[in-house]
Amino acid sequence: MKCDSCSADISPDSLRCAFCGSHVHRAAPVAHAPKSRSRSDIFAQIKSSPQFQAAALGQGLEPQSAPFALYAQAGFLTLFIGVTIFMTIVFALMAGPMCIVPLGMALFGCFMLAKSGSTIHSFATSPATPIPAIVATKRVEMRGKNGNMACYFATFEYESGDREEFPIWERKLFGQLAEDDAGVLIRRGEIAVGFRRVPR
Repeated sequence: MKCDSCSADISPDSLRCAFCGSHVHRAAPVAHAPKSRSRSDIFAQIKSSPQFQAAALGQGLEPQSAPFALYAQAGFLTLFIGVTIFMTIVFALMAGPMCIVPLGMALFGCFMLAKSGSTIHSFATSPATPIPAIVATKRVEMRGKNGNMACYFATFEYESGDREEFPIWERKLFGQLAEDDAGVLIRRGEIAVGFRRVPR
C-alpha cells in the first residue's frame, strides 16, 4: 500500500504515513446488495419446505366446516327472498304492475342464493388442496347500505404465473396475509381456508 501524499510504501494498518506524516485515506467497503432470487427459486423452496411436504401428506388438514359467514349470507338471502315474494303478492293485489319491482329483487336474491349454495357445495365436496403460491395483493371492500360491512379479498400468484383472487371469509386469515409472502395456499373448492408461510 502506498501513501497518497508521498507514494512511500506503508503498512495497510497504518493510520499515518511514517515518512511524511499524512493521514492514510481508506476506501469505504463496497456494500453489495443482496442477490434477488428468481421466481423459480422461490417456488422450488416452497415445494421443498416442511410446510408443503406436511400439507401434501395431509398433515394438519383436518376436516373443516364452511365459514360461518357463508352460512349467514345464505340465511339472510333466504329471508330476503321470502320478504320480497310476500311484497310481490301484496303489490300485485294492490298496485298491479308495481309488483315487478319486488319481483325483480326476489329474482336477484334467488341468483345470489344459488351462487352461495354453489360455493358451499364446492367446499363440502372438495378435498383440501395445498398449492405453492405467493400473496400478490390483498384488499378490503366496504359494502352494505352505509358502507359499514367489510369484505376481504386476496390474490395469489401460482408457479405458472396465473393469478386468482379469493374472498377471504375469515378475518383472522386475512390479517395473517402480507403481500409478497411466499408459502402454501390451502384451498377447498372456491374457498381459501389457510396459508402456511415459508420464510425466504
